[in-house]
Amino acid sequence: MKQSSLILKSTLIFIAILNITNLFSQLIPFCEKGKWGFATTNGEITISCIYDEVSFFSIDNLAKVEKAGKYGFINSNGIEIIPIIYEKADFLYNVFRSENGIGVLPNPDLHLTKGALYDDYLDNRFVVEKNKKKGVLQIVNQKPKTIIPFNFDRIQYDCEKKTFVCTIVKNSFYFSKNGESISLEYYTNIERQENYGPSESKNGINLEIVSENGKYGLIQKSDRSYESNIILNYRYNQIEFVKHNDYDWFSIDEELFAVKIDNNWGFSMNKDLIVLPIEYDQVNLSLSNYYRHWARFKWHFYCQKNGKWGLIGAQDKKGDTLETLLPFEFDKLEKIYFNFIMAKSEGGYQVFNLEKYQFISDKKYTSISKYEHEGIGKFKLFVVKNNIGQDVFLGENGVEFFKE
Repeated sequence: MKQSSLILKSTLIFIAILNITNLFSQLIPFCEKGKWGFATTNGEITISCIYDEVSFFSIDNLAKVEKAGKYGFINSNGIEIIPIIYEKADFLYNVFRSENGIGVLPNPDLHLTKGALYDDYLDNRFVVEKNKKKGVLQIVNQKPKTIIPFNFDRIQYDCEKKTFVCTIVKNSFYFSKNGESISLEYYTNIERQENYGPSESKNGINLEIVSENGKYGLIQKSDRSYESNIILNYRYNQIEFVKHNDYDWFSIDEELFAVKIDNNWGFSMNKDLIVLPIEYDQVNLSLSNYYRHWARFKWHFYCQKNGKWGLIGAQDKKGDTLETLLPFEFDKLEKIYFNFIMAKSEGGYQVFNLEKYQFISDKKYTSISKYEHEGIGKFKLFVVKNNIGQDVFLGENGVEFFKE
């Protein structure tokens, strides 16, 4: 799939927005015999597979498509809104829908500054190239209107000042978002608008592994050097714990520790509370901790026995009784999304749904990876390779968005 040439991979700026259900088409790029179109989440093709490349639909209900080296944009009915006649074409803002809001794909070739206000995304523009000269289009009444003529070698957009900076050789010209010419002095004095970006919260529990007579324990250190609290007594051959950088909701009584006695591993909590028997070849603390749930009966433990990985946990409110959720027959278990893990066995790769406790499909693939933006809304997507080596999509419902 040539998808990656259309969708830029970079740091994402997430914007929390409510009630966005109807802002995006739920169509998924579908590949058939090397050509691309679109299908519903159930795999029903609604736009024929006639394109060499496609992007997902952005916030303006348009998708970038390519035919025979020319680019344009179509709507969710397959109608060309911007004709497929341009040598290059880019959304000013390519906006994708995530489960809890929207995300924007920054474009270093177009964006002089990061971020913008939401109304800028809704009133999108398109930087296109024809005969090796660039201009800017706006959609008016479902038709493209040239607001900046095709005179320029390069066009960039100052997202904070909502101004285009257009270059011919080394000479720069400035235009408002609506294509009105402005002076350098006017541009310089425009007040930058506030941007929304991700925020971070950091918290940590100050833990330290200590030893006595060849055995290891764990203490919680206080800000006062003469105080400490014993979390695990001196009885283990090895202890591992997660050093939190951005978790602020676990108390010390909820922390999970991987512990080893002799050659066996298990899991313990504060005050040596053993929550998984110490009887496994290996345990995966990172994976077990990542998929922890606020409800303890839904905790999952990723363990290896006799050289194979499996999943231990409880799946009902009866609670403390652990059972095998995935048999010990896998070479590797890896996280892919929250509530989905990838399992590798001799026959290939599969995706396991941790909510339904079943594989999304019986079919195995030579590779499975996460789609960089998870999916469309709540609908998760995975990337697999088809028989000609293209990256194509697999849905969380097991639907293949490709025909070979």
